[in-house]
Amino acid sequence: MYKRKDFKITQKQLEYVLDKEWKLFKTKILTNCFCHKCNLPGNSTVINYVIYVNYLNDIIFRGYCKKCGGPLARYTETGENEEINKRIASIV
Repeated sequence: MYKRKDFKITQKQLEYVLDKEWKLFKTKILTNCFCHKCNLPGNSTVINYVIYVNYLNDIIFRGYCKKCGGPLARYTETGENEEINKRIASIV
């Protein structure tokens, strides 16, 4: 089975993909991350991130912890949403 590599997208493309869910996503998902270095579940924010879409059409943020500066990634399962899948297909 062919699996495409992670595809880098821009903030503007992410806003298009998430549409109405962008504001909720920005306030609830990006500010609720687990930092392995701080060891505080759901108490860190990912900053200076690069956004990727994987072969399942899930969104991955790779960046740094706002508190300690350590590496941090946030994985969100968006590939199950048909509308998001359609919008991702139009940019990938």
